[in-house]
This record gives sequence, structure tokens and C-alpha cells, in this order.
Amino acid sequence: LKGFKKVLSLVVVLILLVGTSAYAQTEIETYKIGVILPLTGNLAFLGVGQKQGLELAVDHANDTLRMRGKSLKLFFGDSKGSNKEAVTLVNKMIATDDIKIFFVSLTGPVHAVAPIIDRIGGILFAFTLQPGITDISQNIFRVCVSGNQEWNMIASYCKNQSLGNIAMIVEANEYGMAARDIFIKEAQPTCNVLIDKEYIHVGKRDFRDLLIPIKNAQEDLDAIILITHAPRLIQIIKQAREMGIKLEFIGNVNFTYEFVRKAISEIALGSVFTTPLFGIVSQKGFQLRFVDAYKAKYGKEPGWNEAYSYDNIIVLSDAIKRARSGKVQDFMQALYKIDNIYGATGKISIKRNGDAKTEIHLARLGENGKIEIIKE
Repeated sequence: LKGFKKVLSLVVVLILLVGTSAYAQTEIETYKIGVILPLTGNLAFLGVGQKQGLELAVDHANDTLRMRGKSLKLFFGDSKGSNKEAVTLVNKMIATDDIKIFFVSLTGPVHAVAPIIDRIGGILFAFTLQPGITDISQNIFRVCVSGNQEWNMIASYCKNQSLGNIAMIVEANEYGMAARDIFIKEAQPTCNVLIDKEYIHVGKRDFRDLLIPIKNAQEDLDAIILITHAPRLIQIIKQAREMGIKLEFIGNVNFTYEFVRKAISEIALGSVFTTPLFGIVSQKGFQLRFVDAYKAKYGKEPGWNEAYSYDNIIVLSDAIKRARSGKVQDFMQALYKIDNIYGATGKISIKRNGDAKTEIHLARLGENGKIEIIKE
């Protein structure tokens, strides 16, 4: 009996060794993802956080994908926030590494590279708030906040608060102009935009010329809407207060960044803006695991920028598991079938236009830069 047990034990060990060897020799199908982010320049605070969220998500996704003989690999490029640089990087990644799946941050670079990715039949995950971005191509998907949601919500707020006369300072780019148009269309006729020709052009650092008409008309105005990048928000608000402008500020998720809130909390208390719920409500389940893993890897708390970046990979990984093959068309069909999967930002579903369902709310800037949700 003892001899039989020894033989049986040896057989089991041999089976395990052979099985492990066969598994180790199994070829892994790697999905290459070209990632174009602003890793340097004045928008690097976005790109660096996005890079960290993506890297953490790939670590987690590959744990399960490898059991299916698949894996994800990220190829990073620094757009520096430049459309031209983004185009160069995408063309190089296509030619050198035969990449067909891309994650591109910022409105300008997304618009610039979309036709290139279309021509090769690739897929573009767009990290931009640009209203209607997924409508320009069936190959574009978005897993983050939508500008359509934001500015419809802000227009409703202004109407409900009977803010009759509004001034707007707007970024002179695709996002700024589209957001402006949505607000004006949805807010009328309750809200009258008295000043809406104050446009911010690339490289502008002094905004006093844009603020002078607002200062002169402030007795007839109820609020100022700011449609611009986070770093410029700080400068505009500081210069407005220095000029004696006391109006309420209204804006989008760019108000939620901690460095913005710290810089303006004492001079723009009560400002109203849109915000994702991530980082504001108590985290639990999948979300808590993401936060803990992010803190362990990077030594700091993640924000919604990092969380949505993470969720892009969660969506991608889920689609890879669902797709019948590695062909782009099968992959796209798998993306459309994603419904209520769990990510760092909560439940995620992909709509037929390629946009994800996201949950955002209105908030107010409280004491010490605290975000206070406005209850409807």
C-alpha cells in the first residue's frame, strides 16, 4: 500500500509538471494599445494621472486575461497637448507596431487622429468631454464624462435659479464652442447671455481684457460661466476678483481638481460646477479595491481622472473576453453589449452611439475647497 501511494504521488507530480510546462509554452495573444497623452506641458497633470490609471488597470486585467491566453500591452506617446504631435505619434505606432486600438486624451488630438484611425479600421477610446465626440465616427468610444450631460445640467440649473443674465468666457476650441452652443440653446429663453464673445486663444495668460466688459456690466449680470482648462480657471478667477468682479462662477468638472479648489476656495466660495461622484461618496466593493490598489502603487489618492482611465481598460478587457475573435468588427460588437459591468467609477454600460452611461451631479465649492453636492 505504501508503495502504491508513492507511485500515485509521483504520477500526480509528473502530471502537474507536464501541465505547467504546456501552459508556459502556450502563446499569449497580445492586444497592443497606443496611448497618446499630454505627459509634459501645462496639461501634464491630466496625462500623468491617466497613465497611472491605465497602467494599474492593465496589471489587474492581465491577471485574468492571461488565463484565456490573452494580454494587454500599452505603448505610450507624449502629445504635449499638440494635435500635430498626436498625429505623428499615431502614424508611427501604426507603421512600427501595427497598433489598431488607441486611447487618446484631449479634444484637439482626438479630432486630429480620428480620421487616421478610421482609415485603418481601428478603434479609438477618446478621453475628452467634447459634446458629440462619438458621433463623428462609429469607431470612437468614450468611457468618461460627456460635455452634453454637463452643459444640459448647467443650463437646467441656471433656468431653475432664474439667472436671467449671464456672461461667458469660452475656450476657443472644439470643446469650448460646442459647450457654449449647448448651453445657449438649452438655457433660452429663461437665461439671456449678455456677453459671449470673450474667447480664450492658445497661449493666453492675461485675461483682464476679457474681464473688462464683464466688470463694466456686472450690475446687470447674475453669473459668469467659465468654459476653459483647469489651470486657466485659477488665473481668470484671481484676476476677476482683483478687478472687483463679485459675480458667482459656474463651470464644469475642471473645478473639481484639488489644486484648483485649493487655489480658489477663499475667493470663489459657492461656485457651482458639475462633478462625478467618484471620490465624493464613500467607496465600497470594486471602487474601494481600486482606491486601495492605487494608493499602494502610487502613494496617493486617485481622482475621477485616474478612475475613468482605469475603467477604459476594464471596458476593453471585458470586450476582449466577449468578442468571438480578435477582428475589429467582433470587438466593436462586444463593446456595444457591455451592460452594467463594475468599474472604479461605478456601473458602466455602453450606449449604441459609443458613449458610456455616466453619473454626474451638480456641486458647490464649500469651505476649505470641499465639494458639496447640490441636492435637487
